[in-house]
Amino acid sequence: MKRLARFAAALVLLTLVSGCSTIGSKYGSKHRDEHGMPPQFGYAYSGMVSWTGNWCYFVSPNMEHLHIKIIVAPLMFVFLLVDLPLSAAADTIVLPFEVFHEPTTPRLTLTDECNYSSMKLIKD
Repeated sequence: MKRLARFAAALVLLTLVSGCSTIGSKYGSKHRDEHGMPPQFGYAYSGMVSWTGNWCYFVSPNMEHLHIKIIVAPLMFVFLLVDLPLSAAADTIVLPFEVFHEPTTPRLTLTDECNYSSMKLIKD
């Protein structure tokens, strides 16, 4: 019974973090939409571009705040390490669909993703 509970917990955890950068780049979010970050259907490995851009958060103005440095940054670092193979796998799985999907939005560059990830979120 314990083994089944552990398996279920692991499955839930993997579902929560599985290829999050890929899912975010493909489906977007209200926050991404408000900042001109359209969904990236039809672009191969857009999740990896999004994942790479997330590292810009570590040099953003948000790092001026002590609680960000102590709590958020270490958690985000671990999340990004876990998300790397999951996003790469998710991007590879959706690659055949991307090849046949005609893009309807402009491709976001690494600079776009970096600017989005490093925007100041905390108002002084």
